[in-house]
Amino acid sequence: MARWGASSSPARSTPPSSLPAANHPYTWSSGSLPGGLSLGSTTGNLSGNASQPGAFSFAVTVTDQQLATASVTATLSVLGISTTSLPNASTSTAYSQTTTAVGGTPPYSFTGSGIPQGLSLSGSGTLSGTPKHAGIYAIGIQVTDSAGISASTSLSTPVRNYGDVFRSGCQRQLFGGYLGQKVVKMMA
Repeated sequence: MARWGASSSPARSTPPSSLPAANHPYTWSSGSLPGGLSLGSTTGNLSGNASQPGAFSFAVTVTDQQLATASVTATLSVLGISTTSLPNASTSTAYSQTTTAVGGTPPYSFTGSGIPQGLSLSGSGTLSGTPKHAGIYAIGIQVTDSAGISASTSLSTPVRNYGDVFRSGCQRQLFGGYLGQKVVKMMA
C-alpha cells in the first residue's frame, strides 16, 4: 500500500485525513498521472497498477463544497526491474549479467527462481556462474527496496550446449565451404 509520496507497485493510496470535515464533499482532480493509475474524484484514492517503473510527479487538487481549492505536487516512485532481456548462455562458459532496478527506495535486494543449475543470482542483482545444462529457462527475478516494496519479472534465457554449437559451426564450415564443393564434384 502506498501513501502519498511513497513507493508503490501496484499503487493504492488514500489522501491525507487532515481535511476539515465541515467542508465535505470534496472533489479530487489530478494532472497527468503515470499510465495505469487513476485518482478517485470523490474519494481521492490513487489506485491501479503503474504501467512502468520510475519517479513521477503530478498535481493533485482538492475542491470543497464552497469551491475553495488546494493543490499540491505529489510524487510517486514506482519500483520495477528495468532489465527486459538476458543474453544467451552456453554450457561450460562463464556467464555474468546484471539486472537493474529503478524507482523505489535504494538499496535493493534481489532474489530469483527457476535459475539454471550452475548459475546464481546475487543480492545485488548479478546472475553469474557457468550453466551446466542446455535448455530455455524462464527465470523469475524479484527485487525488494529498503521500504519493503517488491516488484518482479520473468526473463527467458536460452542456454546452449557448447559442444553442439561447436559441431554445428564445423559442419557449416566443412559442408558449406570448400570441402563441401569438392565432395559434390567427386560424387557428380
